[in-house]
Amino acid sequence: MTYVHAARNERVHAFKDAMAQLSDRYGFLNYVCYETPDPKDQGYHKSGYIDEAWLREILPARDPDVYYCGPYAFMQTIQRALYALGITDRRQHYEFFGPWQEL
Repeated sequence: MTYVHAARNERVHAFKDAMAQLSDRYGFLNYVCYETPDPKDQGYHKSGYIDEAWLREILPARDPDVYYCGPYAFMQTIQRALYALGITDRRQHYEFFGPWQEL
């Protein structure tokens, strides 16, 4: 299993320590992307945004099931990247969160 989390920076990274402990305990890969990391931030793998190229590097080679959630613009970006990687609707599971006006 591969877990990927995106946040603005370490200061607002939800459940960072808990996910690191679970990753150590159960042996899954735990990747972190910070949009705008502070100079003192540690333990992240990518700065900027999650994109197709990075997903291609870190996702398992076989047809993975992918679960993702976030605001509308994030969801659109991830869905486009997953389609480009050949991950079908059947393998994509998602939940939107954000203001109802975005729907």
